Amino acid sequence: MMHTRTGAVVTHVVVLSSITALIALCMVYPFLPGAYDGLSVGISLMAQVFGIVGLPLVPLGGLWFAYEFWRRARRRNNRPARGGGFVFAVITAIVATLAVAAVAVIGAATSGLALGLLAFVLWLYAVFRFRLTVKRLKDPERQVMSLMPLYLMVIPVAALLLQLALAAPVTQMSRDRAIATSAEIIEDIEAYHARHGSYPGSLFATWPDYAPGVVGIAQYHYVAQGDAYNLVFQQPRFLLDDIGVREFVVYNPLDQQRIISHTSWILLLSPAEARRSPGWFASRNAPHPHWKYFWFD
Repeated sequence: MMHTRTGAVVTHVVVLSSITALIALCMVYPFLPGAYDGLSVGISLMAQVFGIVGLPLVPLGGLWFAYEFWRRARRRNNRPARGGGFVFAVITAIVATLAVAAVAVIGAATSGLALGLLAFVLWLYAVFRFRLTVKRLKDPERQVMSLMPLYLMVIPVAALLLQLALAAPVTQMSRDRAIATSAEIIEDIEAYHARHGSYPGSLFATWPDYAPGVVGIAQYHYVAQGDAYNLVFQQPRFLLDDIGVREFVVYNPLDQQRIISHTSWILLLSPAEARRSPGWFASRNAPHPHWKYFWFD
């Protein structure tokens, strides 16, 4: 019996660790080195949102865990408690479904309706598969203590703490990689300038050829500007790292970086008016020559 209980505990620890590791991987996925994946930002935001909307499950799990100890004590005294675990499981399923719905909405808004629907359908399938396990919680004579409350207490807190701990270093790592990888395209742009005496008017093409090498960064954007140019990429951000902020990282060999939030401002405003209303609320110099990043809300 002791070996059986120890094995069950080890199994739950492994499962909890695996789920936490998977959530962490989903969060950092768009910041990792690799080929661009259009779903990566949506997957990351879904994992991060779960760390927020899943927090109501934590006190619910605590109450359920306390109930399990209380039920176990009553059973030792031959006074079995009836149905409480089942009630907690039903409430948990309702709260968790609402949380998953919020996560699915984020997935649909960032990466398309298909991703959001897929996440929600998978959750409904999981609920359906576990219905028999939940029904067994009605049995007042059951001897096994349910450890489902442990998942409710650990996983949402782990998801929240992970994004708070990882946001700054992971964002900096991916930003530095995209900047370092840009050396090739900058070198070729400067070689073009040396041959022709001017910078190219545009680099728009079917195949961009020069990849940033970060999963969540699609490509570099080139914009000719006066006697120089801007090379731009959009940096993925963590949700709680200034909520709603979009970051664009810009290279200009003359340190005259310029980026505007609306195409219509370029078309309808004079250059002086556009410079007075660029749309960003903060900018910082990157720790790399001629690079600067801008924050838009």
